Amino acid sequence: MARLSVSEEEIQEWTPMLENIASWFDQLNAIDVEGVEPLLRASENGNTFRADQDTAFLLRSELVALTEMEDNYVKVPKVMGESEG
Repeated sequence: MARLSVSEEEIQEWTPMLENIASWFDQLNAIDVEGVEPLLRASENGNTFRADQDTAFLLRSELVALTEMEDNYVKVPKVMGESEG
């Protein structure tokens, strides 16, 4: 976060929102949870992931026909800016 550049206008706009978020955490910290068992999942159904299974995939020729290729790789839209990661 030290590399973030924030304008004075953004500081004025964000300060109340961040203070509001901090107050929510204060409210949560005030709750007495003595004797409450922690949960690992929100659902009691356990792990609901499906088992891994082999599935048929497009033939390379079909994939190439459906997408834009660059140097033998599938070209996808850029999702990060120049200065990011």
